Amino acid sequence: MTGNVYFAAGAKFRVDVDKTSSSADLLAVTGTVSGAGSPVQVSVTSTGTGPWKIMMATNITATFTTDAAGQVLTKKNGNTELWIGRSPRGTIVEVR
Repeated sequence: MTGNVYFAAGAKFRVDVDKTSSSADLLAVTGTVSGAGSPVQVSVTSTGTGPWKIMMATNITATFTTDAAGQVLTKKNGNTELWIGRSPRGTIVEVR
């Protein structure tokens, strides 16, 4: 996607991942990714182990959270990538 991405309050981001491989939808942005202040809810269609890179941009400042069982979101590489993968069961992590 060319330009910047802005997630409005209450926004949801759905990601399709492949349970048996490292394939996932990838939102690739040439600019920055920001949000309205409230966490963007990330829903995942698989319960595989990952990890999967689900977003990359020049800078990701938006806050993300997921309630996908056993999955955790992590920003990597200087806030230019958003990843999701397996975490200890019952853990919900909010990424800022």
